[in-house]
Amino acid sequence: GGGGGGGGGGGGGGGHGGGGGGGAVSLVCPNAQVVLRSALFTLDGVSSALEIETGLWVDPVLMAWLAEPDSTEAELALPALYSRYMVGAGAGGAAAAGHAALSAEPGGAEQLEADLRACWALCGQLCGVLKASHGPAGVGVMQRELTVAQVLTDMELHGLPLHLPTLRRPLGEVQRRCEALSREAEALLGGPLNLGSPQQVSEALYARLRLPPPPVPAGAAARSGHGSTNEAHLARLAASRPDCALPAIVLEYRHLRKATDAFLEPLLAKAVPDCRPAGAGAGEGGGDGEGEGEGEAA
Repeated sequence: GGGGGGGGGGGGGGGHGGGGGGGAVSLVCPNAQVVLRSALFTLDGVSSALEIETGLWVDPVLMAWLAEPDSTEAELALPALYSRYMVGAGAGGAAAAGHAALSAEPGGAEQLEADLRACWALCGQLCGVLKASHGPAGVGVMQRELTVAQVLTDMELHGLPLHLPTLRRPLGEVQRRCEALSREAEALLGGPLNLGSPQQVSEALYARLRLPPPPVPAGAAARSGHGSTNEAHLARLAASRPDCALPAIVLEYRHLRKATDAFLEPLLAKAVPDCRPAGAGAGEGGGDGEGEGEGEAA
């Protein structure tokens, strides 16, 4: 196996004896999903070439997350786990070895053994924590989660199938509708208005149309120099002043722009060419044979 250490929640996997002679060998694998991804990339994404017995895996990062699901990524990094679970837990030697293994430069077989022994001791501590939080079924929960890690790794490597022409189709419609909304707003005001500018919208609503502004707290809206145009207040204006179309126009414009700017365009930008295995049918990957892009995946 590779090195057993690694900061930032990552790390390599390494074998370590899990019992006496003839016993099963467990794989100490911090952050198993990262290790799986690397292994499958090495195998050109052919997951069937990697036979994994997750019942023999021990992942301290996963165990710590199962014990305390609210932990942050930094709290799940191996140095943080050593500090939290090993220091003062009757395992000072293993803790010291763990800190040394994570801080030292990569070494030879002795360093690798120190890494694995420290990580193995950490797994022993976490196993007790996991049993305390989940009862006797704790180890089974970990094994089930490791199976899920394999599935997620496969999904990441193969991508999710997208039919790009279908995703691109709304972009033109959204652009035309946004232009129409801008024309409606400018006709209402008798002058230009950038619906994407909160300051211009605020001035149009509260200074030119004299609509009631929201109460001004001693916060960001007051410091910005214009009344708030947040969605909640615009919705109240649209309901209470149906005679003035501008609040509803701004709301629709923002919803459309969010759909394209925050979702559709970033998704299209991340799409990659067809990732299907050789020989896959034309209908796989989301394509229906209509024009460009069938079978592309993100």
